[in-house]
Amino acid sequence: MCGIGAIVRITPADAPGAADTIPDAWLDALDQAVAYRGPDGAGRFRDRVLLPGGDALDVGIVHRRLAIIDLQGGTQPMRTPDGPGLLAVAFNGCVYNHRTLRAELIGMGHQFLSDHSDTEVLLHGWRAWGRGLPQHLNAMAAWLLWDRAQGRLIAGGDAHGEKPLFVWGDRFGPGRPWTGLWVFASTAEACRRVARLATGRQPAPERSGACATLSLGYGELTPGVTRLVGHGPWATPGAAAPEPRAEHGLESLAFDAHHHAHRLPGPASGADPAANVESLLRDAVRTRLDADVPLACLLSGGVDSSLIAWAASRERPDLRTLCVRLPGEDYDESPHAAEVARSLGTRHLTVDAAHAAEHAADDLVMLIDRLGSPFGDSSLLPTYWAFRAAAEHAKVVLTGDGGDELFLGYDRYNAVALARRLQPLRALVRVLSAVRPEGAPRSRRTRAARLCRAVAGEGYADLLRIFPSEEARLLIPEWPGGEPRWPESPTAARDAELSSHFVHDMLTKVDHASLCAGVEARAPMLDPRLWSYAHALPEHVLTPNGERKGLLRGVARRHLPASAIDRPKMGFAAPIGAWLRADTGGLRGLLTDALLGSDPLPASVLGVEVSLGRVRTLVDEHLSGSRDHAQRLYWLLVLAIWARSRRA
Repeated sequence: MCGIGAIVRITPADAPGAADTIPDAWLDALDQAVAYRGPDGAGRFRDRVLLPGGDALDVGIVHRRLAIIDLQGGTQPMRTPDGPGLLAVAFNGCVYNHRTLRAELIGMGHQFLSDHSDTEVLLHGWRAWGRGLPQHLNAMAAWLLWDRAQGRLIAGGDAHGEKPLFVWGDRFGPGRPWTGLWVFASTAEACRRVARLATGRQPAPERSGACATLSLGYGELTPGVTRLVGHGPWATPGAAAPEPRAEHGLESLAFDAHHHAHRLPGPASGADPAANVESLLRDAVRTRLDADVPLACLLSGGVDSSLIAWAASRERPDLRTLCVRLPGEDYDESPHAAEVARSLGTRHLTVDAAHAAEHAADDLVMLIDRLGSPFGDSSLLPTYWAFRAAAEHAKVVLTGDGGDELFLGYDRYNAVALARRLQPLRALVRVLSAVRPEGAPRSRRTRAARLCRAVAGEGYADLLRIFPSEEARLLIPEWPGGEPRWPESPTAARDAELSSHFVHDMLTKVDHASLCAGVEARAPMLDPRLWSYAHALPEHVLTPNGERKGLLRGVARRHLPASAIDRPKMGFAAPIGAWLRADTGGLRGLLTDALLGSDPLPASVLGVEVSLGRVRTLVDEHLSGSRDHAQRLYWLLVLAIWARSRRA
């Protein structure tokens, strides 16, 4: 787990400053923006090649390392010996099958210089397989590889976007003379800083994107910055391809992703789905135990994390499991985790995070400033505290992330069929939706009311939004609106989320929170073999007899106590609403200072006008206790914190 970044610039031979290299200030800005992601080492690489016609192509790569595998030999950017075929790579993540690939590549005649670095596999793998490299990887990965012979920077990643990689590009033009500038980085903020230095400007985002971001609670509001999701690879133009061909001037080198899972061993044929899932899960966990630093499992006592802990304990009888106790009975899962740990015989530790809330305001500002993008999921705070507590005992932590998506574990998936049946009754549902829920934020009554509003509003999207369409119209006068849409099935709902909510909310939260705490998080549920197999299963197999996540629960019943399987889902959250009212950790003071001041959410920064009158109403209603607007106010607070940094 690291911070990576690269700048590529092509300058026509006859342009002013053609002899100049990439300014140090640009690389410094890139490096500083990702530095928090890698406290164990720093490195930098530069190169220049002349393209046909004499144009100059400069590349600069920066790396910040969190050392996990081959602590002495894994320094980056890693490069091959100098010469026309030089390769250099900066890598964020882990190649779980690196030992198998190393043996295969050595058998092909490749000579490795490191003892057992997984990064070096990328260098030799690119030389051996080129654009087919991702087919060989079982990895969470974002990588930037410079190929001097091709005069191109190659960018690649994992299928899910588990490790973030952003790109910003500017000033493209067909033919000669033309210039090109590309910035790649682990964070959007790093791209933004270099873009601002290079262009001297910071334009406002466009309106439709801003409306979507403000309603959803995530999104990129820096114009031109895009997250690259999927294996890729993508390449800048160079000697091998002299002109840009796609969005941001990158050429897609993508292979046929359908064949990716077939390059890796799959489940035994003929076995029943539960047996296959169990076998694949055990193997996914086994491959994620390779580390040269202490490793532990985060254990909440729910199905996903408990199954991960079970599989890990079969490989490591002395496994350390950790549970983070959050304040409040409604949020405390530690008794359930302790029962699972006793049944597995792990070395279990419960860490009390109640004291962490004393610094909630400071931690929130730090998290948003480092991320550099607005992010409205309030569970970012407790997730960060969990990883920070875990960091005192382990540098690698296994999590259960991805289980709810893969095995249809969310209530909203089950709501799809009901919502579609209610569509002919939208007029009646609209009347019912006008009744304000009086229950707690996570109560059944509140969830039912949210479903009614989604049916009366813009459909499934409203179930995912922090500001559903009804509220968005009050907050954003220019709200464009849309027709109600519902997926055809729970699996269709899940699949639609995988490239949006899953990447930009769930995976972003875990990546950012863990790296801010100096911990590498590994998610066995995202293993490509397990994911490919389970994702292809039909709904009735994933949810037998309509039981939410029933297939995985069936596996769990073979190995875990009933309390881990049959209890209601709690989720990992914190009582943000109560903390805002009570000024816990300075949150109320931060909220009122940020949102009730002068122009806290400027349109010049957000890209769209926000009704400050509505913002004040939300603040007043929540602080008085008459309504609960916890998540909406948290999101508006984050936007104000982010906007403040843009005006600085």
